[in-house]
Amino acid sequence: MRKIDFLCILMLFLYGCGNTPPDAADFPQITDAELAASPSAEWTLSASTETAEPTLFPTAGGTPAVQASSEPSTPPPEPDPGVTMAFVGDIMLGRSLGARIDRGEGETIFASVEIVLQAADITIGNLECALGSGGTKAPKAYTFLAPPEAARLLRDAGFDLLSLANNHSLDYGLEVFDQTGKILAENGIRFIGAGADEITARAPARLEAGGFRIALLAYADVPVEYLSKFDARDWTAGPSTPGISWAEDEKIKQDLKALEGDTDITIVLFHFGTEGLAAPDKRQIQLSRLAIDYGADVIVGSHPHMVQGVEQYKDGYIFYSLGNFIFDGFAGEANRSAILWITVSAEKELTYALMSLNIVDGIPRIGE
Repeated sequence: MRKIDFLCILMLFLYGCGNTPPDAADFPQITDAELAASPSAEWTLSASTETAEPTLFPTAGGTPAVQASSEPSTPPPEPDPGVTMAFVGDIMLGRSLGARIDRGEGETIFASVEIVLQAADITIGNLECALGSGGTKAPKAYTFLAPPEAARLLRDAGFDLLSLANNHSLDYGLEVFDQTGKILAENGIRFIGAGADEITARAPARLEAGGFRIALLAYADVPVEYLSKFDARDWTAGPSTPGISWAEDEKIKQDLKALEGDTDITIVLFHFGTEGLAAPDKRQIQLSRLAIDYGADVIVGSHPHMVQGVEQYKDGYIFYSLGNFIFDGFAGEANRSAILWITVSAEKELTYALMSLNIVDGIPRIGE
C-alpha cells in the first residue's frame, strides 16, 4: 500500500468536506428487556446537523480525535506506531459506471477519494456486484455486473480486501462468481464471505499490519427482495457447494470462538438491514451485539444504502451502515456517504473519524 503523509490526510478530514456529514436518525426504540440484557450499551450519533463544519468523532476515551479550529495551531505530531484502516460501504461498478470503465474513463471514479484510500494500511469495502463477463442473470429485480477492468481500478485505488457476503455476488451465476474470485486474486485483492464451499466462505481473512494480527469475518443477512421475492439466502454456501456466508447466530459464535487468543483485532463485516432506513433495525442490533459479546472489536455494516448510526457497545464499536460508496441510480440522502477511518495505536487504543462524501452520478466526491 502506498503511504501518504499523515498531515495531508488529517487536513482532508478537517477541511476536505464542504458539507455536513450524513445525518444519523435516532435509533429504534429498544425494549426494557433488551436494555437490561445489555446495560453497558452507550448510544452515540454518527453525525451532527448543528454545524456546517465536518463533524469529528469521539475516541474510545470520549475526547475528540482531532478538533477543527480557525485559529493557527501547531501541527499535531505523527501518531504512535499502530495500524490505520479505511472502510467504505457498497461498491457497485456496473450499469453506467461499467459503461464508463468500458469507455476508458474508469480512473475518474476514484479520483476524488483515492488519496484517502491509499493512505490506510488496510482498505476494505463491500463489492456489490459480480466481476466478469457472460453468465446468466439471476431471477431477481436488480442484477449488477462490472467489467473485469474494475478490479484493476479497485487495486490502484488502494483496496486490499473486499467482502462478497452480499445479495449480488452471484447475480450472474456460478460461472461469473468464479470469475469474480479469480479476477480479484489476479489483481492482488483478497476477499471474504464467499467461496467454493461453506468452510471457505466462513473462513476469516488474516492480516498483519502495525504489529497487529487482524482477523476479519463477513456475513450476509438481507430480507427477501420485495419486487421479485428472490431470497439471497438460497446462495448460502453448503458443505460442497459454492456460495456466500449467511449470518446464522450459532455459526457466528463458532467462528468467533475459533479466533480466541489468535488475533489482536477482530472485525466483522455484516451486509444486513433494511434498504432505505436511516436507523438500524432490531436484527442489525442483535447480530452486532452478539458478535461483540463473542469477541469482535469492530462491526462494519452495509446494505441499507443509507449511512446509519454508531454505537459503542461494551468494549466494541458498531458502525451500522456506511451507505453507498460507488453506486448510481440513487437520489437524496442515499447519495450522502462517508469513509470510516479507524486508527488503533500500539497500546490498542481505537480512535475513529468519518469523512463526509457526496455521490454524484454514482461517483464519490469530497467537498461537493
